[in-house]
Amino acid sequence: MPGEVFLRTADKPLASGGDRHRIGLGRRRAPADGRRCPNGSKGARPVTERARRATQWPQNPIFRIESGSEPALSSITTLAAEIGVSTSVFVTANLGTKMPPSNSQGGHPLWKRRREREEAKEAARRAHAYNVLLGAQLTKHLWRVKLDDRVLKVLAAAPLASDFREIATRGARIAFPGWPTETTRRNGTVKVTYLETYDAARKAGEYLAGASKAGEVAGRSLALLAAARWADEQALPMSRRSLYTLGFARTFGVPWADEAAELLDDLLIERLSPEVTERIRAAKHAREERRAEEARREAEREQAVAELVEQAPTMTVEERRAEIARLQREYDFGVVDAETRAAIIAHPEPGGDAKTEEAAVAAAA
Repeated sequence: MPGEVFLRTADKPLASGGDRHRIGLGRRRAPADGRRCPNGSKGARPVTERARRATQWPQNPIFRIESGSEPALSSITTLAAEIGVSTSVFVTANLGTKMPPSNSQGGHPLWKRRREREEAKEAARRAHAYNVLLGAQLTKHLWRVKLDDRVLKVLAAAPLASDFREIATRGARIAFPGWPTETTRRNGTVKVTYLETYDAARKAGEYLAGASKAGEVAGRSLALLAAARWADEQALPMSRRSLYTLGFARTFGVPWADEAAELLDDLLIERLSPEVTERIRAAKHAREERRAEEARREAEREQAVAELVEQAPTMTVEERRAEIARLQREYDFGVVDAETRAAIIAHPEPGGDAKTEEAAVAAAA
């Protein structure tokens, strides 16, 4: 039966491709009396000797022997019994499959790598599909916008001039219609080719130059920024990714720099379809939850400090210090500022005298 035969010894990894025939099956065996083969070479060593040596290889315990007949299978079965090791024999009809049998795929490193490759391909396919949809809607719905305070704030805080090449490479290169090119291979799969960085920057310049009015300039600029913020770089192999993160006025920026990204997201949610804005809305919801949690945490922290200040006169100095240390561990080191800490420690001990109070103040200082 045509196929690929796997001989697996226990508790060892798969042999490399160059080790397929090391055990000697399918090759000319050396004459038993030591005479040379007709071609003048000594020929391969006997199967049994090679098999015994193979069982000692630390990195090559599974042997792959491409075969096209049943005798090879019977030879391997005989070999397994002859060398006295725990083995299993599997025959697969798919010659293109170079993997161990399915019942060994649980923790086998080759199956793990294969799953990782398949997952990466699927993630790249989904990312490309999303980028195509995102780019099409950006160029359709943001080619011209009304100039309002939100648009002006986003454009004023965006690093469009300083990071123009990075912005074009991060977003428009992989999302705008016609920028990525698709080619169908002979086997039916589709290959996506992306522009180089300098070509992407050149096309982005041409894209902006096509605007003739203020609303078009603003809209196309927003489209470039939105693509740089939300295009999915998983469509690219790691070596081709820009790894650029769009930031708004990161150093000594305008007063609304912190809200510029959210203003851009609000514009996209209003103008683009729900399929595209699903992840944008999810990110916005996560930010709102995080801010609510931070606000709750801050209120809890202020309440704990207020309770400590109120109860400090009834606590000993050691108890106050222990409570301050607890609050620092639970929240952060600056939960009680220096002035408040000194005031808390300065309270006299319950039932103490002036000397004790002076000692407490000195310790706080």
